[in-house]
Amino acid sequence: MDPPERLSFSLLVPDYEEYYSQETHSDVSIVITDEEASSEEAAVERRLPGHIMVLVAFSKYCKAKAKPTIANDLTQQQLLQVLLLADRFEVPKVLAAVAAPLLHAMQSPDVDWDIVLQLLQLPSSCACQEPFSAMQQLAMQRLQQQLGDLEEVWASDTLQQQLVQLPHAALLQLLQHKGTRTVMPQSSLVQQCFKLSELALLQTCCMPGGYAALNAVKAPVLLAYPAWKAEQRPASAKQPVIDWFLPLSTLEGAAMEVLSGKQTIAGCCSRGHILQGQPMMLGLVIGVVDTGAVSPGEADSRCKRLQLGVGLVLQDLLPNAVRVISAKLTLLNVSGTEAEGVSCASKPWSADTDDWGVSMLVDMGQVSSWGAMQAELQQEQLVHLHDAGRGDATGPYLHIRCEVTELL
Repeated sequence: MDPPERLSFSLLVPDYEEYYSQETHSDVSIVITDEEASSEEAAVERRLPGHIMVLVAFSKYCKAKAKPTIANDLTQQQLLQVLLLADRFEVPKVLAAVAAPLLHAMQSPDVDWDIVLQLLQLPSSCACQEPFSAMQQLAMQRLQQQLGDLEEVWASDTLQQQLVQLPHAALLQLLQHKGTRTVMPQSSLVQQCFKLSELALLQTCCMPGGYAALNAVKAPVLLAYPAWKAEQRPASAKQPVIDWFLPLSTLEGAAMEVLSGKQTIAGCCSRGHILQGQPMMLGLVIGVVDTGAVSPGEADSRCKRLQLGVGLVLQDLLPNAVRVISAKLTLLNVSGTEAEGVSCASKPWSADTDDWGVSMLVDMGQVSSWGAMQAELQQEQLVHLHDAGRGDATGPYLHIRCEVTELL
């Protein structure tokens, strides 16, 4: 029989697939044991209806079905490629056979990140088809778990790189997803710069009932800034908090400048911090409150009344940029609660602003030496013992916290 005749014959011969899964045609069951299994593994047994052994001689489909599945031996990337090919060439049997293991792999926490991105880039025609729609939903869940909290992303260099390397389709779905979390409702405006008068209007729009009131009177501001009426995003799980663990050894240098009489005020700064893409840093200041009515030479040898203060500085602002920031500055004691001095403030910030304005938090009283000052801090329970997880603090330290409640 020449090849064309064989092809015609094969097309006319039934595939018997409708009989494969029916056990009513068999009175005998055959048990197949995998003798090549390793000694550590239990022998694999497969029970098949007896009539299948007859069908495999006449049907390529039944012969393939009788063999162990090879899907478990394929990588996630290979499974996806087979799935796409089966969809492209409309092979529903292969599509169904490969979809199940790939769906199972998508539910695993160690799913391949490249698979997630490829699924999110599938054409829209695939999104409404099974099993692609279910896989895309799982891929979106994985993307949300990894990058769905934008404040967490900005706090991690690794996550930032993942975010900026997202394909456009995946990034668009992430930003449009209702579950994507931000720290503040106005986060979408962080990269935009407004005049101070515009910021006041923005605050009014974002107040509870503010937009409804402006909409009732058809305020022109809503036409000028339509983005301000955007639906608020869920709050981030990561609160906008800066924790500064200031080593006492660093504080000692600033204290000695004041205690020696060289300066009436001295301080030190934290490393740079970034909240919502805005660089900022904290500063601690030691200042002399009152040296008494004595000459400068006599003031060096007597006790000085000192205070500790904390300030905040925004950095790298554009020349015409204006930001409004509200923050709460606290000095935490060893139990993790706030010390007596707590400072809350809110102010506009521009490139011309020199500093936050130091807020004095702790009155040290009259001290004459670094030892006396350290003893006073310990008595106030402000000195924390060294902890390997406390950033750059290599010994006893002060714990300073800045909670940013608003950043426009």
